[in-house]
Amino acid sequence: MCCPCPGNLKENAVKTSMIALAAALSMGTAALAQDAGTPDAGQVAGAEAMADWQEIDDSVMVTQLNATADDVDDMDVYDAEGTKIGEVEKVLGTSAETPGALVVDFDDDSVYGDGDRVVPLEYLSMTDDRLTLSAEADVAGFEGWDD
Repeated sequence: MCCPCPGNLKENAVKTSMIALAAALSMGTAALAQDAGTPDAGQVAGAEAMADWQEIDDSVMVTQLNATADDVDDMDVYDAEGTKIGEVEKVLGTSAETPGALVVDFDDDSVYGDGDRVVPLEYLSMTDDRLTLSAEADVAGFEGWDD
């Protein structure tokens, strides 16, 4: 071909787009096939898993809460009315340096039920050294966590 004609450019762009789409679909299929097995200890159980969580290093700052991961670990969690509803088990993130959620072990006498749930940081706040769960949090819809 001696020069890029407009027709050839359009045809090449379509071919490139189709190749990119095929590559993206094949990567998604491979990822789904990998996730089809039984979760390992410390991974989220069930189809509701939304992220590949990993535990955050103790020294990492959880900027949303103005505390280190070590400070947040084992903190009591309260509801908007000030009632203790659980305790932080772990600080999680999509990498060891990027906090994104807490594993909260909810008390069996709380309205949230007994068990560990992955609570995204946007539903938590720190006021006067008290970790509070937002009233808008849909705890039943959060991922379960199985150690």
